[in-house]
Formats: sequence, C-alpha cells, structure tokens
Amino acid sequence: MSSESLPFSDGDFDLVYSIAALEHVPDPGGTLAEVMRVLRPGGLAVHEIDLKHHGSADPLKFLEWDDSEWNARTRRYGENLRLDAILDGRYSGEVFCNRLRQSDWAAQFTHAGLIIEALEPVILLNSELVRPERFVVPFRALAIEELRVLTIRVVARRPWLSNDTGNEGTTPYQKR
Repeated sequence: MSSESLPFSDGDFDLVYSIAALEHVPDPGGTLAEVMRVLRPGGLAVHEIDLKHHGSADPLKFLEWDDSEWNARTRRYGENLRLDAILDGRYSGEVFCNRLRQSDWAAQFTHAGLIIEALEPVILLNSELVRPERFVVPFRALAIEELRVLTIRVVARRPWLSNDTGNEGTTPYQKR
C-alpha cells in the first residue's frame, strides 16, 4: 500500500494519526493530499515527525550530503525493505528520510489544503551544536532556529467548507 494512494473512500476518517512515519515518505505532498482526501470535513490530522538523521549519533549529519548522494546512500521502505528487517538486524544500512524541516512541513500541510491548528517543536538541539557551514545548499542557508528543531508535532484540520480558513471560530473543536 502506498501512502500516496490509500485504499479508502473520501471522508472515511475523523482522525489520521502517525508517529515517526511522515519523514520516510518520498512524496510528502502526495501523502498529505491523501490525508486530506480521506478525512471528513473537520477531521483532524495529528502527526509527530522526526527530523533527525536516523543513522548517526549526529542528528543533522544527513544535511551534509546533496540529494543525489543522500538518495544513493539510502533505501526506501517497500524497496524490499520492511521494518522487521531493521528491527531484527537483517538490514543495517541507511533508511530514507525526506529531510524536510519544520517550515517545509508547514508549507506541505498548507499546500495540501489542511488548516494547521498547532505546529510545535518537541525536541530541540542546543543551538551551539548547530554548524550550518558544514551543510549543503539549501540547508546551509537555513536559520539555526530552523535547523535545531529535531522533532515536531503537527495538528491540522480538514476545512469544514471550501472557504474555511480556520479563523472564523465556527468549528465544534475548541482551541485550548
């Protein structure tokens, strides 16, 4: 099953939830479009996204390689790679992560038509440990405050109506 083509009908779910999964999808826009499609109007998408390099003690190491080198180093789930092979030690190589940062994810959710109710950093790296000069473009140009975010939590909502921007306060969900 592909996250870009889910086997569910439009509006089947009140909630779509994931932890440490979205960083592994090669087409985040396609995946979030599917999240939008399968949510009922007003439905929530809650995702915790791990922005760290999974294969190194250095959580930002994977920002040192350009896309072609990174893609050559990694393997994607579904390319004869399953989670059980990683957990039982049969596979010990690099697992693909899309390397999007917090602002990229905000843009992806918004572009998919979802209204972001909350987007918060969950884990932050000490700013003194972030050295952007070692990263390739485009990561080198990012602010330290953006680079130090290692995990985020996003709560987003499918609009109730096509003109719902999330600013009217007309949803039955109470913002806290």
